[in-house]
Amino acid sequence: MDVFWYIWIVCPNGYIQLNWTKPLTIMTSRSFTNKTLLLFVGLSFLIANCSSKTSDARFPAPVGMVNDFADVLTAEEEQDLQSRLEAFERETTNEIAIVTLNELYGEKDLFWCSLNIAREWGIGKKEKNNGVLIALAPFMRGVHIQTGKGLEQQLTDSATQVIIDSVMVPGFKQVGYYEGLSEGVEAIIEVIR
Repeated sequence: MDVFWYIWIVCPNGYIQLNWTKPLTIMTSRSFTNKTLLLFVGLSFLIANCSSKTSDARFPAPVGMVNDFADVLTAEEEQDLQSRLEAFERETTNEIAIVTLNELYGEKDLFWCSLNIAREWGIGKKEKNNGVLIALAPFMRGVHIQTGKGLEQQLTDSATQVIIDSVMVPGFKQVGYYEGLSEGVEAIIEVIR
């Protein structure tokens, strides 16, 4: 009796079919070992190929320095923040980005989400590591400032907490998200200029 082997592997990129056209007959231990090894190597390659993502991005792609994914800013407010951040980057090479989030993309908290967004987006100059990310998550009433290593001596964790508690949160409560973000940006610019 001839037996033909067909293996179908479904992966995100489509499907892959492996087949052996030679009939499987009684195998000696040597041929069994060779076929087993071939099968193992082939399947390992296919599993690695199927499990690789078409894109490594876990977060939405940035659209500029202001990324309002939670839709809390008007177009005019976004443009005002964007132009101020671009002017500051031209003046100092330090980059400040803003992201508003309506989810944490599988991260356990806003700190890790903002850290991984900053890393994935590459905020700041690579050789200087001089980026700052302001992450606002209105759905959880959270805000965090992520500072690149190149600016940590100027913009320390305690300084960012003071900016959040004394400048941004009061702005959010009294006027709205734009006011808190705008005042936070100005406070950060004063510290790292």
